[in-house]
Amino acid sequence: AFIGYVGKNMCDAAACGETRVFERDVPLVKRSAAVQILLDLSGSTAGEPAAVLKCAAARLESALKGIPGVAARTAIFPDEEVRGAAPVTDWSTPAHALARVVGPIPGSGPTPLKNALFWAGLGLIARDEAKKIVFIVTDAPGAGSRAVREIDALRSVGIEPVMLVAGDRPTGDAALWRRILCAHAPSASDVPRAMRELLAKLARRGAFGS
Repeated sequence: AFIGYVGKNMCDAAACGETRVFERDVPLVKRSAAVQILLDLSGSTAGEPAAVLKCAAARLESALKGIPGVAARTAIFPDEEVRGAAPVTDWSTPAHALARVVGPIPGSGPTPLKNALFWAGLGLIARDEAKKIVFIVTDAPGAGSRAVREIDALRSVGIEPVMLVAGDRPTGDAALWRRILCAHAPSASDVPRAMRELLAKLARRGAFGS
């Protein structure tokens, strides 16, 4: 019998399909995936919503970077020019650095999701990993038809779009919800459940490699 403590990062990794939670020295599954996390820090997230989203993104990046063969980084949107996205961590940034980096950044400005998705797609296309994912962390999809078209374009080049929506209720373009794998976390306490739900669905689709 196994006696010990299983931390939250290990649970998150298990949701991704990681089989080495207990046997860390025997590689059983080959992973090959690059994940671009897009963290929404627009004006609608100001205050407590931004804190919840930052926590979710930090936990997600930490879990993904703990899986051999999976690369992850995070960008926030809007960027300084409020037109697109700006990276706040890199593929080689230590797993637990994100929370410290984004902590002081307030939520402000518009929500240029279309441009952020375009930027993410360019970065992922250049990666060598077999699987590529854009993981949007936001308080509301609110994307409109332009983001829907961009999501379809990402999927056409083999990039899987995913969205975690944290907030009282999901709003925005209903067409977006029909085109993208989504989970809704009504409150901060629901974020871990929603995130693991998405990671498990991605793992079942083979989105992290095989």
